[in-house]
Amino acid sequence: MINKIIDRLNDLKDEAYKEFSSSLNPTALPMIGVRIPELRTIAKEIVNEDPIYFLEHNPLNFFELVSLHAMVLGLMKRDLSVILKYVKDFIPHINDWSVNDTFCQTFKIAKKYQKEVWEFLGDYFNSDQEFELRVVVVMMMCHFINDEYINSVIEFIDQTKHSGYYYKMGCAWCLQVIMVKYPDLCYNYLLNNHLDDWTFNKAISKMIESYRISDDMKDKIRKLKRK
Repeated sequence: MINKIIDRLNDLKDEAYKEFSSSLNPTALPMIGVRIPELRTIAKEIVNEDPIYFLEHNPLNFFELVSLHAMVLGLMKRDLSVILKYVKDFIPHINDWSVNDTFCQTFKIAKKYQKEVWEFLGDYFNSDQEFELRVVVVMMMCHFINDEYINSVIEFIDQTKHSGYYYKMGCAWCLQVIMVKYPDLCYNYLLNNHLDDWTFNKAISKMIESYRISDDMKDKIRKLKRK
């Protein structure tokens, strides 16, 4: 199964796309050069065939194989405890923003099992690993910006510190989404928070760039940018 998948990936490789994608994702593993929609098609086929075999035998030595792993975890239909076991095994292999975000965005089972997935993420709240923390904050952004968890999400971002660029960018991105969905709450948070200057200003910039935030709110938050 694995060899057939690797052969198929090589048949689909696009050298121009490989060069472009590599330039955007400097921390990723070596790339074959397969576009994301084609990877999604293969991931769905794996889920329909034998996802457990794939997860247990995937060598995870190319960006595309790690991306497929992330997608299969999000798409497979198994008991939650089984899925979370394989997620726990996989998280240490997440070393770039693309795989990180693909995994979090695809992991829609978190919408159904909010309490259980939140508790699972809690094991990583105090991690010192940049991408473990990015998994947490992007998972929150994708699945936990709701009335029940919004205050806990803000508390995590406010209290969890790490110097890593990709974690701080994840926090800024999450705050932008919070501003879209809870503008008053987010604005009040911006008035009183413990964010470092870089993350705070990046969040402001991302909010100003958003088409989903009102001009009036943008005018207000522009004035908050730190020097």
